[in-house]
Amino acid sequence: MEYSFDQYKRNTGKVYTSSDGYKYFCHKSIENILYLRCVLFRKGCKGSAKLEKATNLIYPKSEHNHGLQDYRAEVYAIKTKCKTTSQTSQHNLRHIFNDVTRSNPSASQVTFKEYGRIAVIFFSDKLYDLLADITNIQFDGTFYTVPKQFYQLWTLFLTVGRHAIPAIHCLLTNKDDELYVAVIQKMRELVPQLEPDCAMSDWEQAARNAVKRVYPGIRVNGCWFHYTQAIWRKTQKYGLASTCRGNSECASFVKKIMAIPFLPAELILPTYNLLQIPTLQQSQMKKLEVFLNYFEKQWLTKIGPEELSIFNLKYVTNNAAESYHGKLKSIIKSSHPRIWNFLTVINNIIADYDNEMARIQEGREITRPSKKKNVMNNEHRKRCKEKLLSGSYSPI
Repeated sequence: MEYSFDQYKRNTGKVYTSSDGYKYFCHKSIENILYLRCVLFRKGCKGSAKLEKATNLIYPKSEHNHGLQDYRAEVYAIKTKCKTTSQTSQHNLRHIFNDVTRSNPSASQVTFKEYGRIAVIFFSDKLYDLLADITNIQFDGTFYTVPKQFYQLWTLFLTVGRHAIPAIHCLLTNKDDELYVAVIQKMRELVPQLEPDCAMSDWEQAARNAVKRVYPGIRVNGCWFHYTQAIWRKTQKYGLASTCRGNSECASFVKKIMAIPFLPAELILPTYNLLQIPTLQQSQMKKLEVFLNYFEKQWLTKIGPEELSIFNLKYVTNNAAESYHGKLKSIIKSSHPRIWNFLTVINNIIADYDNEMARIQEGREITRPSKKKNVMNNEHRKRCKEKLLSGSYSPI
């Protein structure tokens, strides 16, 4: 018997549908004849057919051992129509879907699989030539400027000189470990020449763990500014902030706790144990004990000296990443924008930073010089580090 056919693409190639509803893939091709197997061949179906290219007719050869799967072609057709329409339409996704399914009565019986974890990655191929020379990266997430369909925007930055260039943007539907790992693995497939030695981020553990899993041996450190904020918030929570304002000894002690990440990892615990506890009233001492229990549990045990230490790092914060997301917020001007507005902004930003990278490679500055205060602080830390390494400077 002769059958006509239509075709659609799946991940591994074309799928041919005969007019009686069975689906096939091409097993081999000889001259003008395609030899087809049922798409359920790997599940035991021996159904087969041959297709004559000249006549576009399918001739069944072996029978199938199952009934029809009526909606595979329809699902593909509906998805394709939705995708092509979305590229030109300004309507929201629900409106587009309703329009497409309205013109296809069988669509009311079709459901789409939903896995709950989706990521969309954006990056510019103009960065390829630059990536092999990058040794430092930063990453940060934001929630305000994200379209409603997603949970957060996670951005990876390339550290070039004193600049942080947003290179890869990822829209994520959640922020669990497995999705982070999948995204970073895909990034590594897309840009295999990127092999960073160091990464700077905030203290979100899931993203940090994922980076270490995908890039074994990378040094991942947390932002010192975020660390000091966390310490100060705890002094406020435990009632120590007012004590610090009225007791210089207590204030000095808390400042030393804030500065402890500047030490080499192997000196953090010994130095902490040598810190002199300030003399306080009994009620204030109890507050200090609660604070120290928090510090030891969160920072010395859970995070650990290796990740807490920012010794010998050129960059000790990811403030540039934070600043970028603040800039993005000022451009978009609304929380959870429509996805079309978001995509327009991201495309423009990618183009802008392509141009800025070109200027950096030409040796031109793209931002104003560092503030004098920051330059002086950096020089002071550099001198302290040199004295510490030479043995002429005590960490206490």
